[in-house]
Amino acid sequence: MDLVFMLDSSGSIRDAPGGIGNWNGIKQFVSDILAHLDVGREYVRVGVITYSTHGRTELNIIDGFDGQYVRNVVLNLGFIGSFTNMADAIELMLREFNGPGNRPFAPDIAIMIGT
Repeated sequence: MDLVFMLDSSGSIRDAPGGIGNWNGIKQFVSDILAHLDVGREYVRVGVITYSTHGRTELNIIDGFDGQYVRNVVLNLGFIGSFTNMADAIELMLREFNGPGNRPFAPDIAIMIGT
Protein backbone atom coordinates (compact mmCIF):
# COMPACT_ATOMS: atom_id res chain seq x y z
CA MET A 1 0.00 0.00 0.00
CA ASP A 2 1.13 3.55 -0.78
CA LEU A 3 -0.31 5.76 1.93
CA VAL A 4 -0.38 9.57 2.07
CA PHE A 5 -1.44 11.47 5.18
CA MET A 6 -2.65 15.05 4.65
CA LEU A 7 -2.55 16.89 7.97
CA ASP A 8 -4.33 20.17 8.70
CA SER A 9 -1.79 22.57 10.19
CA SER A 10 -4.00 25.63 9.85
CA GLY A 11 -5.41 27.90 12.53
CA SER A 12 -8.68 25.92 12.32
CA ILE A 13 -7.28 23.18 14.55
CA ARG A 14 -6.24 25.38 17.47
CA ASP A 15 -7.65 24.14 20.77
CA ALA A 16 -7.55 27.69 22.22
CA PRO A 17 -6.34 31.08 21.02
CA GLY A 18 -2.62 30.64 20.44
CA GLY A 19 -2.79 26.96 21.41
CA ILE A 20 -1.48 24.02 19.41
CA GLY A 21 -2.72 21.11 21.55
CA ASN A 22 -4.84 19.70 18.74
CA TRP A 23 -1.82 19.76 16.40
CA ASN A 24 0.18 17.70 18.87
CA GLY A 25 -2.76 15.30 19.18
CA ILE A 26 -2.98 14.90 15.39
CA LYS A 27 0.72 14.11 15.17
CA GLN A 28 0.50 11.57 17.99
CA PHE A 29 -2.59 9.96 16.41
CA VAL A 30 -0.79 9.51 13.08
CA SER A 31 2.32 8.19 14.84
CA ASP A 32 0.17 5.65 16.70
CA ILE A 33 -1.38 4.48 13.42
CA LEU A 34 2.07 4.14 11.85
CA ALA A 35 3.25 2.01 14.78
CA HIS A 36 0.70 -0.63 13.75
CA LEU A 37 1.59 -0.69 10.04
CA ASP A 38 4.28 -2.77 8.36
CA VAL A 39 6.16 0.16 6.86
CA GLY A 40 8.89 -0.99 4.49
CA ARG A 41 10.19 -0.95 0.91
CA GLU A 42 8.03 -3.88 -0.14
CA TYR A 43 5.09 -3.22 2.17
CA VAL A 44 3.57 0.10 3.25
CA ARG A 45 5.23 3.29 2.02
CA VAL A 46 4.15 6.56 3.57
CA GLY A 47 4.00 10.15 2.36
CA VAL A 48 3.13 13.13 4.55
CA ILE A 49 1.64 16.44 3.47
CA THR A 50 0.76 19.37 5.72
CA TYR A 51 -1.57 22.13 4.69
CA SER A 52 -2.47 25.58 5.83
CA THR A 53 -2.43 28.55 3.43
CA HIS A 54 -0.45 26.24 1.10
CA GLY A 55 0.19 22.53 1.01
CA ARG A 56 3.69 21.27 1.68
CA THR A 57 5.10 17.80 1.04
CA GLU A 58 6.95 16.84 4.20
CA LEU A 59 7.82 13.29 3.13
CA ASN A 60 7.57 11.71 -0.32
CA ILE A 61 6.30 8.15 -0.73
CA ILE A 62 9.61 7.17 -2.30
CA ASP A 63 11.41 8.05 0.99
CA GLY A 64 8.76 6.80 3.44
CA PHE A 65 9.79 3.17 3.87
CA ASP A 66 11.37 3.18 7.34
CA GLY A 67 8.73 3.14 10.08
CA GLN A 68 10.75 4.84 12.80
CA TYR A 69 11.99 7.52 10.41
CA VAL A 70 8.44 8.27 9.22
CA ARG A 71 7.17 8.48 12.81
CA ASN A 72 10.00 10.89 13.70
CA VAL A 73 9.15 13.08 10.71
CA VAL A 74 5.51 13.22 11.81
CA LEU A 75 6.24 13.91 15.47
CA ASN A 76 8.65 16.74 14.58
CA LEU A 77 6.37 18.59 12.14
CA GLY A 78 6.00 22.28 12.93
CA PHE A 79 2.66 24.02 13.29
CA ILE A 80 1.83 26.62 10.61
CA GLY A 81 -1.44 28.10 11.91
CA SER A 82 -2.83 30.15 9.06
CA PHE A 83 -5.67 29.67 6.53
CA THR A 84 -7.01 26.26 5.44
CA ASN A 85 -6.25 25.16 1.87
CA MET A 86 -7.37 21.55 1.51
CA ALA A 87 -7.35 21.79 -2.29
CA ASP A 88 -3.59 22.39 -2.31
CA ALA A 89 -3.06 19.30 -0.14
CA ILE A 90 -5.20 17.18 -2.44
CA GLU A 91 -3.27 18.41 -5.46
CA LEU A 92 0.03 17.44 -3.81
CA MET A 93 -1.39 14.04 -2.87
CA LEU A 94 -2.36 13.41 -6.50
CA ARG A 95 1.20 14.29 -7.55
CA GLU A 96 2.53 11.76 -5.04
CA PHE A 97 0.27 9.03 -6.42
CA ASN A 98 1.31 9.89 -9.98
CA GLY A 99 5.00 10.46 -9.23
CA PRO A 100 8.11 8.27 -9.39
CA GLY A 101 7.68 6.87 -5.87
CA ASN A 102 4.26 5.39 -6.53
CA ARG A 103 4.13 1.65 -7.13
CA PRO A 104 1.54 0.64 -9.77
CA PHE A 105 0.82 -2.70 -8.04
CA ALA A 106 0.20 -1.15 -4.61
CA PRO A 107 -3.17 0.34 -3.62
CA ASP A 108 -3.14 4.12 -3.17
CA ILE A 109 -4.71 5.28 0.10
CA ALA A 110 -5.08 8.92 1.20
CA ILE A 111 -6.11 10.03 4.68
CA MET A 112 -6.96 13.66 5.39
CA ILE A 113 -7.03 14.74 9.03
CA GLY A 114 -8.36 18.17 9.90
CA THR A 115 -11.38 20.13 10.93
